[in-house]
Amino acid sequence: MTAPLFFRQTMIGNTKRTKSLGKYKSTYAFLDWYMKNKTVVYKEIENEGRAASVQSAKGLLESQLGFVNKTRRAEVYSVKKYKDYDYTDVSLAYNKTNEGLLKLGENADRSNAYETLREARKMWNSILEESNLQNKKERINPKVSAIIWCNIAEISVWMGDFNQVDVQVQNIKNSGVFKAKNHIAGETNFYNDQKTRWKANFE
Repeated sequence: MTAPLFFRQTMIGNTKRTKSLGKYKSTYAFLDWYMKNKTVVYKEIENEGRAASVQSAKGLLESQLGFVNKTRRAEVYSVKKYKDYDYTDVSLAYNKTNEGLLKLGENADRSNAYETLREARKMWNSILEESNLQNKKERINPKVSAIIWCNIAEISVWMGDFNQVDVQVQNIKNSGVFKAKNHIAGETNFYNDQKTRWKANFE
C-alpha cells in the first residue's frame, strides 16, 4: 500500500527586510541620487528578495521534505551466549530484523519492508514477555531487555510508528544499562529528523 503525499501550505519569506541606500550630505543630495537611480535600486531589491525567498524554500525542502543521500549504519543487537540459556528466538528475531532493514531501499514509503519489520517487532515483543528487570541472572534480564528496546526503537522508526519509538526511548533512558543508554543518546537526533520528514511526506 502506497501512502499518499500531502503538502501543507507554508508561508516563507514573510519577513520585513531593509536595504541601506548609502549616506548623503543632505536630503537634496539623496533625492537627486534617488531620482537618477530609482529604477536600478528597485530592480536590485526585487532580485535580492527573490533570492532570499528561494534560499528559504530550499532550506525548508531540505530540512523537512527532502531525503538526502547519506550512509548510516543501523545497529541491531543479539545475544551471543549467557550461562546455558538458549537464545534461538533472539537470533531468529535478529535475522528477521536484518531482513526487513534490507528491504527499506526498495521504495520511498518503505511499504515493501513493513510486513517483515512488523513480524520482527512482534518477535521481539514476544521475547520481552519473559523479561525480568529485577534479576540480572534471568535469561531476559535487564541488559538483554534494554538491547531489545533498542532494536524495537530502530524497527519502529522505519515503520513510521514514532509513538512506539518514544516509548522505547523512554524505557532505555530509564534503564540502568549504560550500553543501551549510550546507544540511544547517539540515535535520538536521527530519530527526530526521521519523524519530521515522515510527517511532512506521508501524513
